[in-house]
Amino acid sequence: QQHEGADEDTEPGSLPRGELCVQVTGRKVLVTRPLESYSNKGMSDCEACTCQLYGLIKCGCKSPAAQGVTCPANKVAAVGHDCCARCVPPSATCYASGDPHYKTFDNRYYDFQGVCTYCLVKTRDFEVRHKNFGGPSVSYNEYCQLLFDGDQFEMRFSLKLRLPGGGLKQL
Repeated sequence: QQHEGADEDTEPGSLPRGELCVQVTGRKVLVTRPLESYSNKGMSDCEACTCQLYGLIKCGCKSPAAQGVTCPANKVAAVGHDCCARCVPPSATCYASGDPHYKTFDNRYYDFQGVCTYCLVKTRDFEVRHKNFGGPSVSYNEYCQLLFDGDQFEMRFSLKLRLPGGGLKQL
């Protein structure tokens, strides 16, 4: 519970000021005691914060259940990067391998000898690309890229993982 106060002093017998979470907006001071819920107008309805000891504020995403999200039988609830829960299909797998063979999320298989970069999957949160090299009759996997949260990860044919910033890691 947040309490409004007009000045910066605490009431007699209450916790010292440094152990409270304090938010000042204009002339209004909101004081939250440790282990109570904390909120401010910049938060979404999908987030939850708690005032911790020494005035620290710990925030995180509310669970799908706490957000009131229930999904039909063919979907599962997932929390996105924005903390809001949504119903999504259960996990699925796609891949590219060999010279190259592709399997799609709906379990269809394709063979294709092109030498381009292909987008295997793209969502709001991430993208997976695959690049082939070779000639018109035979081509091979050169690398697979994962683009996530502003970073790019590459796994090369040599089983080396190229990390953000250019570093390499042998797999």
